[in-house]
Amino acid sequence: MNPNRLGTVDTASKEVIEAEEKAEKAEADKNKIKKKKNKMRGKNKAGKVEAKKDFSKMQEQREKAKGAVDIKIRAKNAEREKKKQEMNVLQNLDSLDSFDPLVALKKQRKIE
Repeated sequence: MNPNRLGTVDTASKEVIEAEEKAEKAEADKNKIKKKKNKMRGKNKAGKVEAKKDFSKMQEQREKAKGAVDIKIRAKNAEREKKKQEMNVLQNLDSLDSFDPLVALKKQRKIE
């Protein structure tokens, strides 16, 4: 507070003062937290609100479980693919061991 303003008279007109008070009151009403009315006829009943909270918690748990299972499945699939690739490589190596260059040349000469 300004000590020089104490005891002074506001020279603004009555209409201006009322408009300022109205604006301050409207601003205070906007900032005021409105209390929820207790109309218990349906979706906002205490039991239903509690059920919604429980449902949302369970939904989150389900999503987390699905994510964990998906990760495990992806890991298993990746492991299977890796094993398949390794088996293919081993099979290709086995087929190379039975490769005989002389037989291959004879086949090539027959074709030509």
